Amino acid sequence: MANTTITPSVGAIALAGVASALVLTAIPTVTPYEQGGAWLVQWNAMTAPMVGAPITGRRYASASMQAAGVFGSGGSVQLEGSDDAQNFVKLSPSALTQAGLVAPLAADGTPRALRPNLTAGDSTSLLNVSLWLRD
Repeated sequence: MANTTITPSVGAIALAGVASALVLTAIPTVTPYEQGGAWLVQWNAMTAPMVGAPITGRRYASASMQAAGVFGSGGSVQLEGSDDAQNFVKLSPSALTQAGLVAPLAADGTPRALRPNLTAGDSTSLLNVSLWLRD
């Protein structure tokens, strides 16, 4: 099979301008811990602007989020939730702006879908976000 050189067309150049407006999605890794009915969900190497793919389908009594890594200039990460997995709202009163934990959610405040949203930052922002769910 011969190699074929592909030359960008005008359409490809126009698309490159649109790509900078897109928000990337980080795919989570889910690790079950059988003792105590707990789950660890991790979104690794999140950069700005990026949202985590939502974790759904788990029933849980409490959840807490931790972020670690480089926040960059003005970097922050917000825990968001949704009951329809489409329309997300902020779950914590403020976003994390440095390594730390978001206060745990109570059983009466646990929506069906959860995700992190790296709401601000610069080209140096690189975060690993962990979500601890407990049955």
